[in-house]
Amino acid sequence: MDASMHEFKIISKHRMYDQYLVKLRACIVLLDEQVLWRVGEAETNSIGGIITHIMVHVRRNAAKLMDPTITYKQGMEDSFINL
Repeated sequence: MDASMHEFKIISKHRMYDQYLVKLRACIVLLDEQVLWRVGEAETNSIGGIITHIMVHVRRNAAKLMDPTITYKQGMEDSFINL
């Protein structure tokens, strides 16, 4: 791995964990569970469903960075769950 890719990984990990995750958690704790999983009009996704979908993106992209040969048999459409 070249130096620029290594630096990119370090910066990305820092931003995701130390900045964005902190801000996301601060917003989510203000919501009660009913609001978190409420589905809006016209079948829009719930906040909880969107967050779950983002987590799937992060996991898949992190795994792909570690092993570029990974392939996925299906998309992520089913990751918008509603409890």
